[in-house]
Parts: sequence; structure tokens; C-alpha cells
Amino acid sequence: MGTEKRERQKAARQQRVEAARAAQRRAEARRRIILIAAIAGFAALVAVVFTLVSREGDGDTAAGPSTSAPVESAAGKPCVALSEPLPAGAPEVPVPEGPPPTELVTEDLVVGDGEEAVAGATVTVNYIGVSCSTGVIFDDSYSRSEPATFALDQVIAGWAEGIPGMKVGGRRLLVIPPDRAYGDRGSPPDIAPGETLVFVVELVDVTPPGETTTTTAATPVSVPPAPGAGASLSGPTPCPATDGSSARTTTFAGPPPTCIDPTKRYTATFDTTAGTITVDLDAAAMPSTVNNFVVLARYHYYDGTAIFRTDPSIDIVQGGSPTTNSASDPGPGYTIPDEGGPFTYTEGQLVMARTSEPNSSGAQFFLTGGPKVSALDAQGTYLVFGRITAGLDVVQRILASHVADPTSGLGGAPNPPVVVNRVTITES
Repeated sequence: MGTEKRERQKAARQQRVEAARAAQRRAEARRRIILIAAIAGFAALVAVVFTLVSREGDGDTAAGPSTSAPVESAAGKPCVALSEPLPAGAPEVPVPEGPPPTELVTEDLVVGDGEEAVAGATVTVNYIGVSCSTGVIFDDSYSRSEPATFALDQVIAGWAEGIPGMKVGGRRLLVIPPDRAYGDRGSPPDIAPGETLVFVVELVDVTPPGETTTTTAATPVSVPPAPGAGASLSGPTPCPATDGSSARTTTFAGPPPTCIDPTKRYTATFDTTAGTITVDLDAAAMPSTVNNFVVLARYHYYDGTAIFRTDPSIDIVQGGSPTTNSASDPGPGYTIPDEGGPFTYTEGQLVMARTSEPNSSGAQFFLTGGPKVSALDAQGTYLVFGRITAGLDVVQRILASHVADPTSGLGGAPNPPVVVNRVTITES
């Protein structure tokens, strides 16, 4: 009987998906008539948006941090089954295989019997999110062993519309089309442009609108405003002044020349709002990577930037994005060649972020604060170029202040926010 019930539920779910697709096809047919007359007027706007999107991507992958690389659109790609093991304790994710629905699809997998969530409420949930076109898990609360708490007026539209009506103890499937998620821009590279998202959400607690929540679970936080772009260099990059007097510069025509002496010792001091972190840079083993970091720091590239990501599941804190304070920062205008490796990861390292593509590091970095970072050993591609000699406790405090944010695509950020006031380089 259990098998028959599951089959009926599966058939009913598929019927709802197909009905949503049919309704959308009819709506699209009507819209095409209108769009034909308007398309010329939108051409310029589309070109601008395409340019903006193509500049993004100095960001982070689902498995770990990364930097700039173009991300292919997922728009219209068929949904595929989950392609990796579920985290411990996570429920099954019934991804609807085939053409992605273009209307929000919700289905109660388990009906709760507690308080009902309403629009504008604050909810505490466990969740798992899967990219429809790849079957890859881009975020979940189970790996962090804690639920997330957030207001329904602070999340993507698919959540704001799909959670109300759930009752505590319930579990709901959400299939969210891109226009109710991250749209044509996505949240690269974890969430591709045009990606349909599949969530399974378990409702743990509800606080009605207007009431103060007493839960100690994580809540979304805002990353501080980015310092914004500095000067741009259109020609060859001169070596910056060693005394820190060079003007703040954030855009370069290409990688810098060799400005360090690999036989000397270089130390980077991170002056942050959470405390000071001192790193001994490994110029002997990683001269090109250290040279790049030293040049950017002496051009004040990192000054005023945020630690925009914390990820306790792999014990890292990530920063280095002056334009956006996010993983989608356009970066310095170039990438650097891979150097050394494969690498292994332990607490107390300074590491360059990158995408899964070779030679894709640019400016973003992460600091390792605990043993869970060894999960990245299977990749071994993130360039380790420094060792923390003082301030590991600062990194660990930042990690401990992690706040989960299911809407970020990156897991979350520190609360209170942490800003890198300045990175100072000393040579000896």
C-alpha cells in the first residue's frame, strides 16, 4: 500500500507540474504577440544587461570559494535528478525531471499540525536547495547542523509566496522558476543565470508578523556597503609604492609585473573590525601568487572590503571584493596562472579563491579557521600562499559569528559584519 500511495503522490505531483507548464505556455503565446511590437525598444536594454552580467563572476563555487569566470545560462535546460549524496539528516528532494516549470510549484510532502506560517511572518526552517539543471546541491542547513530563521519579506519571491500556508512540522517542495528566484542574472557561479531552483523546506517554528522572535537560530544579515571602484589603469601596471602612498586602484589592464623579491620575507597584516590577523606570505614557494596579492594590497585594493562569506561547513571566511562585497564581484580585470599544487588544507592558511576552471584566481581570498577545510582536499586547486602567525582566534571568532542565509547562495555571513580596514605589507 505504501508503494501505491507514493506512486499516486508522484503522479499527482507530475500532473500539477504539467498543468503549470500548460498554463505558462498559453500565457507565453499571448505575451509573444505583445513582445514582437516591443522588442526593438528593449534591444538596447538587453545589451546593457548582457554587458553587466558578463562582467560578474569573481565568485564562489558550491564546493568552495572561487573567482571570476563566465557562467553559462541555465534558462530552458531540463531538470535532472539529484546528482550527489544528501547531507546527513536531509530529506529526499523529488526534482521534477524534464522541462522546468515556469510557474511556482508547491507540494506538501508532509502536512504539519502546528502553527501556520502567514505572509510577513518570521520562520525557522531546515532546508536543502538544488539547481534544477545540474542536480547539484547549492545550499542546505543540514550540513551546518542548525536551522535558519528569517522574515518572509526578506527572501526571494519563491520563498515569500511558497512558504505561507505551511504548518509547523510540515515539509514542502518548492520548484521556483528563475523570475521568482535570481532571474537572468543568477547568483554565479553557484546559481546560474536563468536557473530554476528546487527546495525542500521543513518548518520548525513560526513567529507572527509584528512579534519579536526569541529563537537563537541564525537570521540573515546585510553585508556592509562596498567601498566601490577606485582608479583604473589602462596600460601596463607600475609596481606600487612600498610605503603605501600609491593611489587606491581596483581595475587593471592585466596581471602585474614582478614587484617582489622572492628571496625576501613578506608579511600581510589584516586590520579588521574584528581584530588583527597577521599572515606570513610564502614568496619562495608561490612567488607569482604572493606578488599578485602584494601588488593589490599596496594599491589598497582590499581596503574597506567586507568578509562577505562565512562557511562553518568548511571552516572558511572569504573576502576581497571591493566593487560589490560579494562573490559576483568583477575582480581586478584579470586572472593569474595556477601555481603549484595540488594543495591540502588545514586551519590557519591564506588561500586564493577561484572557480572550477584552471587559471581563474584573481583577487578574492579566504582564511581557514578549522579542520573542516580539509573537505577541500579532494579538489586541491585553491592556491595556498600564506600561513597565519597571529590572529587565528580572530578568524575563529568571525566563523563563530556566522549567520545562515538561504537566500545568499553562499551559506551566510558574519554578524556583526566584519570589514577589512586595510591590508598592510611589510618586507624583511
